[in-house]
Amino acid sequence: MTKIGEFLVQRGLLSPEQLEIALKESRISGELIGKTLLRMNLVTQEQLLMALGEQLGIPYYTSLKELDIPADVIKAVSPKFIQHYKFMPVKLKGNVLTGGRLRSAGGLAVGGPEIAPGVRHREGAFHP
Repeated sequence: MTKIGEFLVQRGLLSPEQLEIALKESRISGELIGKTLLRMNLVTQEQLLMALGEQLGIPYYTSLKELDIPADVIKAVSPKFIQHYKFMPVKLKGNVLTGGRLRSAGGLAVGGPEIAPGVRHREGAFHP
């Protein structure tokens, strides 16, 4: 898998020179490269999230407001589970539910267990 910095360069969102500067800064600061790119204002959070989504093959949603979430999708996960894990279901196809967990800092964290008997989820991401 291509590293995220190289991926951003391939997509024309970052120049090779900018990536090299950010990589040096990342090594000095000890930050992950994505955090360094954001701090240096070389990419926006949305650009980084879109690139990560594309790189990892997971859906990216610019906002949950843009989604029309059918009632059966919401019903696939218990309200207690949604509240406890701050899980947001967005799409159900067969027994695969796309969604993720809302993080307190904003955005959507992905991954997690089987969320209901026989229903597994596929990761997704969105920018609040």
